[in-house]
Amino acid sequence: MIRIQSQFKTILEITPEFMIKNNIKGLFVDMDNTLLPWDQTLISDQSMQWVNAMQESGIKICVITNSGSKRTDEVMKNTGLLYVPSAFKPFPFGFIRAQAKLKIKKQHICLIGDQMMTDALGSKIYGCSYIIVDPLSPKEQKITYVNRFFERILFGRDIRKKTDDK
Repeated sequence: MIRIQSQFKTILEITPEFMIKNNIKGLFVDMDNTLLPWDQTLISDQSMQWVNAMQESGIKICVITNSGSKRTDEVMKNTGLLYVPSAFKPFPFGFIRAQAKLKIKKQHICLIGDQMMTDALGSKIYGCSYIIVDPLSPKEQKITYVNRFFERILFGRDIRKKTDDK
């Protein structure tokens, strides 16, 4: 099981070859600040090219997000991607729904996200691999500031140092 933090700054650095080498057949991809900045509704061409490259390599993708249906539906329209809104990460409910959509055993699934308190912890609870990337934007929702505070205390992960350099 892969558990990688900070090896990759963004999803764009993660290759299909890396996933295949690690026997990953499906990805749960966090939406806000992983696939696109949290305050935008359009996934960049680069991110969609990354998604397409993964899918062309046979890796299935399901976007899993704590954002509600209204925002998620808006972002996901016209992408053709599977998705699970209101996942309530780190609880396993959304992971179970996403796995049902992918139809892949959890030992072959990896979550890619930007938060230790929701994405990494949820993956550990659920029992799948995870990769933590840097958030795409230094701007975040208010609740995420609380999560970042606990990330600094519990995991020694301070993304402010990284985003301040950008």
